[in-house]
Amino acid sequence: NQLVDSGIIKTGMMRYSTDSGDMVSGEYVVNIEAKDIFGNGQKFENAAKFTIVNEISVHAETNKKTPAPGVTVVVYGSAKGILQERIKDGFATIYLNGNQYKTKIHEDGQFEYGLTIPENIKSGKLDIRITVEDLDGNRGETTASLIVLPVPRKIDLLLMNDVIKPGD
Repeated sequence: NQLVDSGIIKTGMMRYSTDSGDMVSGEYVVNIEAKDIFGNGQKFENAAKFTIVNEISVHAETNKKTPAPGVTVVVYGSAKGILQERIKDGFATIYLNGNQYKTKIHEDGQFEYGLTIPENIKSGKLDIRITVEDLDGNRGETTASLIVLPVPRKIDLLLMNDVIKPGD
């Protein structure tokens, strides 16, 4: 990744800053080329290194661990930046069964969404994927799991005889 810019050296010192909001994530190396008014110059290779990250740490849970189909489950959690600061503005997207549901992240970094488990879903382990993105394009992802309870719909009996006597 490369950024080219210039600055002024005063009394042998240079102070430089830039807004990293539009810079892509990755590692950056600072190379400095200093020149005086007479054309004399000096290069300083690898004067500094830094890394820009765009990762969000996401934690998510559900309020019910073993729901039956048709039951509403609240998916809730929190989103923090790499320095553990709360993500104050952005969206959480919840993916279930090929569908996606979007909810806003609150100012305290929390999110929640009431999700109804489809009636026709298979019983067993169900993974719900949650992605978070803030307004600067930083992203994070996690999974919350639950166990969908089986709901018997029909019972088939196979009898050997049409007539059964007591005690048989």
